[in-house]
Amino acid sequence: MDRKMVDIPISLNAHYTMFQTICIIGISVFLASLLTHLLNPSTFPLQAKRKFGKVRYIHDGDTLYLYGLKPAIRLWGVDAPEVGEMGAQLATDALTKLTKEKRISYIPIDTDKYGRIVARVFLPNDNELNCMLIGQGVVKQYRKYSKGFYDSCEP
Repeated sequence: MDRKMVDIPISLNAHYTMFQTICIIGISVFLASLLTHLLNPSTFPLQAKRKFGKVRYIHDGDTLYLYGLKPAIRLWGVDAPEVGEMGAQLATDALTKLTKEKRISYIPIDTDKYGRIVARVFLPNDNELNCMLIGQGVVKQYRKYSKGFYDSCEP
């Protein structure tokens, strides 16, 4: 039995090739859109809120002021001894040493009853100040708010 080659009409081949091309273009556009969305900083809610400033004044072990910003910044998830309590000066000195006159970034989390911005604060090398102070043992994690977020920072 002779096998005969069946010739596919050119028009069918052209339609198939056009279909493949359209599919490839469509998938490429979809992937490009998806990648653009995923890499957009606004899809990272905390990163989208990051703000910057230079530290002007340290009030105590968990509160600082920035140039040009009226409300103070209160470190989120951190509990420092109050002024006059044992360890308060140590915490204040540690915060001062790490931040005084330095440019920092912060991610606002909330506003407290005193109008302070409660925030995660980062040094220029992107190390989180809140975690560093807990790690040094000069402040404690404020678990009521942090819910264990800084467990890995504790000494």
